[in-house]
Amino acid sequence: MVGWASPLGLPSLYHAAKEHHMSADPSSSRQRRSNVRKAVILVAGLGTRLLPAAKSQPKEMLPVGRKPCVQYVVEEMVQAGIRQILFVTGRKKTSIEDYFDADPELERRLQEGGQIGLADEVSWLDEGDVRFFYTRQPFQRGTADAVRLAEDFVGEEPFVVAFGDTIVRGDGHANLVQRLIADYEATSSACAFAVESVSPDDIYKYGVVVPAESATRPAFDITGLVEKPDRASAPSNLAIVP
Repeated sequence: MVGWASPLGLPSLYHAAKEHHMSADPSSSRQRRSNVRKAVILVAGLGTRLLPAAKSQPKEMLPVGRKPCVQYVVEEMVQAGIRQILFVTGRKKTSIEDYFDADPELERRLQEGGQIGLADEVSWLDEGDVRFFYTRQPFQRGTADAVRLAEDFVGEEPFVVAFGDTIVRGDGHANLVQRLIADYEATSSACAFAVESVSPDDIYKYGVVVPAESATRPAFDITGLVEKPDRASAPSNLAIVP
């Protein structure tokens, strides 16, 4: 399901960003070309809910299968046609920058050792047409503040916002970002975001949308949102997907 909302104004703030590159999956070139080419991935959180596992490494780097969680997020962005990605980082997050940097020495050793398949898996980080940038959120002031730090990176262009520790799959569709971009570009709405149905007992944990009276699914207009309402005052059971 997709909801529509108006964006918040962002005050001007300049942050220089470090830059790395990676090669896009060849299959991504076959995707429909979109005007949405930038993404902001938020990775500055402390990860307190995942302690003690996140004490010495970023929660976004915890493995899911054979890859860190944040790699799945990046791969989905690239598959959706995103070509510039800004990570909003924080303290003790430098391993994310190291991970998305190229490592020619590692690739060479793997190839010389006959581990060609493994070398191919890490070679997608080689220099290519997808660029990575990094800026730091010095104080934990919430999601809106983290997005604010990306203003100079995105300029006047449309962009995607995602959390680096959240992998979203649902409704049998492989790429939620592609669906959001397609719906955004097919309408005159200011922005688009995904929502999910949650239990009334858990509604207080989420930001909840107020659907318009004429709302029809799977894509619909909204008139507002309420942050962490109690069960009695919640305008719907549709929570914004983080």
